[in-house]
Amino acid sequence: MTGTITDLGHGEYALYIFALLVVFTFLLVIALRLSMAFSSLTIGKSLDFTTSWRITRKNTFCMLAATLGGGIPLLAVEALLLWAADHYFQIDLLAGTAPDPDMIYIFVLVSAPVLTLPMAILCSLTSSFYRHCGCADLMESSE
Repeated sequence: MTGTITDLGHGEYALYIFALLVVFTFLLVIALRLSMAFSSLTIGKSLDFTTSWRITRKNTFCMLAATLGGGIPLLAVEALLLWAADHYFQIDLLAGTAPDPDMIYIFVLVSAPVLTLPMAILCSLTSSFYRHCGCADLMESSE
């Protein structure tokens, strides 16, 4: 019974990868459409989720394309950095292993600017979407 669960062919792996990409894209679209509410909270304004969902309706594809277009190359750079750390220094951040435990802290300290780039671009894009979708104008006119 366990042989049938662990022995997956290339077709099953492709199907799982495709399903993961579909689920990830679906969740990213929902997160991007609701992100205007979080952006407004950071500047002290109040925008509810239904308004955020309504405002971003026409810009969903552009928001998704900009996020993926900026985020995927940065994730590739991050993956390359993690691979290089594992390959050259035997530092595996995902497993938390290194020849010397202090090496992990030094590596994270040195590479933190690169490791945080995907999150930084997401925050930057969210604030740009906030302006582009007209949330700032909506908030000013409602006051």
